[in-house]
Amino acid sequence: MFCKQMRYLLHIVLMLFLFAATLTVFPGCEEKGRASAVLGHADSLMDYRADSAMSFLYSYEAEVGSWPKEKQMRFHLLQLKAQNRAYIPFTSDSLILAVTEYYDKHGTSNEKMEAHYLLGSVYRDIGEAPKAISATHEAVESADTTANDCDYALLSRVYGQLATLLLRVQLPLDAIEAAYSAEAMSIKAGDSIMQLSCQMLRADAYFYTGDMDSMIRICEDASKKYLHYGDTMYSMIALKPAVVGYINKGNLDSAKVTIDKYETLSKWKSNNVVLIHYRISMPLKHNTISNNNNLTLHITIISVQGL
Repeated sequence: MFCKQMRYLLHIVLMLFLFAATLTVFPGCEEKGRASAVLGHADSLMDYRADSAMSFLYSYEAEVGSWPKEKQMRFHLLQLKAQNRAYIPFTSDSLILAVTEYYDKHGTSNEKMEAHYLLGSVYRDIGEAPKAISATHEAVESADTTANDCDYALLSRVYGQLATLLLRVQLPLDAIEAAYSAEAMSIKAGDSIMQLSCQMLRADAYFYTGDMDSMIRICEDASKKYLHYGDTMYSMIALKPAVVGYINKGNLDSAKVTIDKYETLSKWKSNNVVLIHYRISMPLKHNTISNNNNLTLHITIISVQGL
């Protein structure tokens, strides 16, 4: 019995010795494994808790310098991604330029696309619109849509950002084209909510062209679909541009109907969310508004909370 216990202890000691020897011969293995675990966890937080991802990454910032180069660059890419997802404006392009340079040389198509997308996001925030558009175009060009692992969800975001940037520089027709591409990529990604967001981008662009009919049609369609998916808040939000479209067309009857839809939906909203609320003030005559010259339509922002 004693001999058996001794053999067991010797076996344990030998295994520990071999493990220690492995770490001595390959000192980077443990560090690389730890880095991969940290980065994987941070990435898993990104879509729904970007602020938590930022805090988590920050807690490891002191030790990143000892990680392998590719892990360091991935760490910084995720930092930038989390900041962008958390809607915290960028103030400098120094970090993203280093990240983009690295991935242009060593990255996959998806990594190059994401790096240039974030570069465009940085330039967007620091007020460099032409550079932002150029970087976002480079993100599109970096995508490999023939690859089985093409990140269509990311590519949809890229096209969406491009549409937004093109609207900022008053190129609505180009923005419509980009928004269509964003919608097509969201369909490939199987993301129905992102698809509706892309539809609303098209609605914005049509407003700038003066095509109120297209804008109204898109908004009302998106509102119905959001409601179908159970998202009452965004169903309400989608109706707001339609009200403006009807007013611009002089169709106050339809504006009133749309406001009524909005107010009906607002009764279903969560108690802790108060959205922009439309009210109509008028002396009614024969229960219509189109024939009343004294009509005044007021769009009043009561409060916006919980957004």
